[in-house]
Amino acid sequence: MFRTLFPALLSLTLTALSAEAPAAAAGTPKTVETPGGPVAVLDLSQGQAAAQLAATLEAASVVGLGEATHGTKEFTDLRRVLLARLHDSGWLRAVGLEVSYGDCLALNRFVLTGAGDPRDALHAISVWPSRTQEMLDLIIELQRRNQARQPDKRVHLVCYDTQDIRGALHFLEAQSPTPAAQDAITRLRALSASPQKFQQWSPEALEDAERVAASLAKASSDPAVDAALLAQSVRAAAKVWGHANVVDQVLERERQMTAMVTALTAKHDGGVAILAHNGHVMRFSQAVAPGATYETLGLQLSQALGPRYRPLGFLFDRGAFLAVGKTGALARFEVGPAKAGSASQLLLPPDLDAGFIDLEQPSSRRSLKAGPLAYRQAEAVYDPDNPEAGYVSANLVDLFDGLVIVRSSSPSVALPGEK
Repeated sequence: MFRTLFPALLSLTLTALSAEAPAAAAGTPKTVETPGGPVAVLDLSQGQAAAQLAATLEAASVVGLGEATHGTKEFTDLRRVLLARLHDSGWLRAVGLEVSYGDCLALNRFVLTGAGDPRDALHAISVWPSRTQEMLDLIIELQRRNQARQPDKRVHLVCYDTQDIRGALHFLEAQSPTPAAQDAITRLRALSASPQKFQQWSPEALEDAERVAASLAKASSDPAVDAALLAQSVRAAAKVWGHANVVDQVLERERQMTAMVTALTAKHDGGVAILAHNGHVMRFSQAVAPGATYETLGLQLSQALGPRYRPLGFLFDRGAFLAVGKTGALARFEVGPAKAGSASQLLLPPDLDAGFIDLEQPSSRRSLKAGPLAYRQAEAVYDPDNPEAGYVSANLVDLFDGLVIVRSSSPSVALPGEK
């Protein structure tokens, strides 16, 4: 069931795409023939390709930048280049990571002011996909570009996930909380460190979460910390873990992430780019139980924002990546070329290392409306023994407004000292 719940560039390419690369004409897109007709593919090795791609996004309020796996170096590297273009154009106001809000406070302070060590801040994040060299490069790039802006115009780095509250607890504890709030912090910290965190929280734990959220909402803050959003993230976690079964927890998480992104968008008046797995940024729904429908973050944002939400799917054809194996340990996996007729095999010309397809372009949209295509991705857990592992079949124009396809992937690079 959970495989369907989440149907979720190369060094030369990145050099050509970087903001400091010499300007070059993007040129005429290449054309590939599909059973439904021709599709235009922009060659992402050309110098102005990133600017052309970014320009397709700037009418939106929120852009979803996906990834086919959580552990692929090229996806984060390419998103870094796109964010630099959106920053330079003035569109970008905030970058959102698929991490709980309280985890990002120190990172946001660094991006806004240069204070602190971004490596230490990344090591403290509670989920492994963001603790990488590629993410560190992205954060340093944001901070460097922010230096050219006035303080009130600088781009924020924020988090919108709602599963973990340890960062919020740490922040409140530094604000000299009342004895009652300190007792709640102590109990919730013990709960967050135990396996019970992944089960239903008791009524007492939910009361502690509300006590902490109320204290956070009144806590003194600085420009890097929005106390109201921090309080909202704690209440959101309580709603997720307040459910008794994992299906309801999954559905609630998606609703609460949507509420967090909506609040971020209102705070920053648009110009928000969210980084997440394809399975979150895509527009998708599926009945998962009687009376229960899974609706992705991307679908809910589309329902709220209409065309002001633009999701990009990131696909790959072959290569290596990181994922959690069947034993529960993080591992490196490698896969050969995608099967015949799949999206990466069909849509990426053989002489390109990476390409972009604008699914809003009429002829490409018509061609790909003809039927579903299989594409490969790895979710949080990957099973290499299943020959169909990682493949999902979908009508891509219904899921995304654009596709970035990388021919060969390599695994994310762990930060020095990261286990």
